[in-house]
Amino acid sequence: MVTRSLTELSKQRGGVILERPKTKRGYRKIPMAKELVNELREWKLACPPNANGLVFVSEISRPLRRDWANNTIKNTIKRVNQNGNKLRLLAMNNLRHSFASQHLIAGTPLLKVSAMMGHSRPTTTLAIYSRWAEQEKSDAETVLASRIFNADQKDEAKTA
Repeated sequence: MVTRSLTELSKQRGGVILERPKTKRGYRKIPMAKELVNELREWKLACPPNANGLVFVSEISRPLRRDWANNTIKNTIKRVNQNGNKLRLLAMNNLRHSFASQHLIAGTPLLKVSAMMGHSRPTTTLAIYSRWAEQEKSDAETVLASRIFNADQKDEAKTA
């Protein structure tokens, strides 16, 4: 459940702070596969305890800064690519974009993706993320035909 947002301000203005989301839609539930939930629980048990109940914290139990996360991703990609792999570096915000666009590509309803992203309007979600979904191959025709013809077959079975 998203109930707080991490904001990075200058040290003079308070540094890294947890605050309430900007909008009502910012408060949201993000459904996760039970395997992911289990992994996050295990990770949280292995992390330093913290007053905010966060899953990812620094060695001194403070919220992680965006630059720390980006550097961690960068170093991980370097290590993986040393073995001949060709993973592309993505910043944390790109991972948010990937999350939304992959949901749209997979057929998750727009309203659900919009709610998971905390957008106040589905048009915001479409404006930002639909360009990635447009580039994907689609089997929309096959899916539609399957729904129509399977529905017809079910109707015929009911009347027989």
